[in-house]
Order: sequence, then structure tokens, then C-alpha cells
Amino acid sequence: MDHDGKKEYIETKLITGDRLYISKKSVVGYCHFSEHKGSITKTLLKKHECVAKGCHYFEKYKDNPYWKGFEQAQAAKHIRRETARRIKKEEEKQRKEWIDTAQKIADDLEYELKVITIKKIPHKNNYILFYLSKVSKNDWYLYFELAKAFGAKLGGRVELRHIVDIDGYYATF
Repeated sequence: MDHDGKKEYIETKLITGDRLYISKKSVVGYCHFSEHKGSITKTLLKKHECVAKGCHYFEKYKDNPYWKGFEQAQAAKHIRRETARRIKKEEEKQRKEWIDTAQKIADDLEYELKVITIKKIPHKNNYILFYLSKVSKNDWYLYFELAKAFGAKLGGRVELRHIVDIDGYYATF
């Protein structure tokens, strides 16, 4: 806004070739690429993906208020990604601990099976333990004590699932 509190308008040529009389705040940068030199609005910036591509022909007008919001959004996005990575890493660590614990219980019970992975059912205290055994049939009932002992350790219900191979048969080791 100028000193009177009114919007400042400028006449400019956009990268599309259009000449417009638009608000100065609408112009967030300028493209110096010889094929389409011109001003860039927020809409054109997103459409052409200038920032995402890291285009070296693009000059951003740092004094435009758009960039403050853009940088805040980028910082928030970075925080969300880092938080998601941290949570995923913690979940993987927890899953490995569960697998080790379940395998130790199976070994102590002298079960001939290999614990592959464990999945926690969201919003419930239920788990699915995926395993391989030497038998190519659904033999979960043979390992009921494992489900009971591991469930007691986790404080929840554990379902046993023998992994099925791509050909539809139960996988073995």
C-alpha cells in the first residue's frame, strides 16, 4: 500500500505474455528465462513450479509478504516431516523389540517357528504376529501358548498368522 493506504498497482508483462495492470503485492517474482521473460504471480509460481524446480532464472521479490507465509509453511512442513520420521523410527525400534521378545518366548517354548514381523492394530490393544514354520499348513493352533504369553507381556490380544506365499501356499523355512 502506498502512503495513502491504497493498493499500489503496476503495469507489468507476465511470463504468459499478457500485459496487466495488477496489484504490486500480486507479483512475487520475475523470470529471466529468454523464452518467457516476465513477472510471476503466486498462481503462475505454483503452476510453473519455479521454487520446487530450483529454477535459477527465477528472481523472487523478497519484500513481497507472500514469501514470509511461504517460508513459515516450509518450516512447518519440515517439522511435520521430521516428526513423522522420528515416529516411524521409534515404531520400527519398538517392532524390533517385539519381534525379539516374541522369538525368545517361542524359543523358550521350543517352538520351531520364525517370527517375521508384528503389527499393532491401531486404536486397539491387539497385535498380529506373522510367522513361518516348517509345516506348509495353517498351524497357528500349535503355537497358542506363544500368543498367550506374548499377549500377557504386551497387555493385549495376539493373533497368529502363518505367512502365505505368493502361490497361495503357507510359506516355510
